[in-house]
Amino acid sequence: MYWYVHDINMSLKPDGYMPRLIEKEIEESLRAFGAVSINGPKWCGKTWIGLNISNSAYMMGDTNEYGTSNKDLAETNINIALRGAAPPSHR
Repeated sequence: MYWYVHDINMSLKPDGYMPRLIEKEIEESLRAFGAVSINGPKWCGKTWIGLNISNSAYMMGDTNEYGTSNKDLAETNINIALRGAAPPSHR
């Protein structure tokens, strides 16, 4: 699967999405630092939180059009992973 999304112009919030308590803290951290790492167990909503809050996404675990992992490509040239729209400064 190739997931290399830049400039998300919509919320990817699914029907029935339940806001997580951590979302406010994540948004504050984004305003302060410009990037966050969301860690946790499988199926707890990390991806949905990130996509809902972000303006762009670069999935490190996926394979790109060159047949290498996005992570390897980003390690070679970080600017590739940083091409998308910046996180929102406020909501």
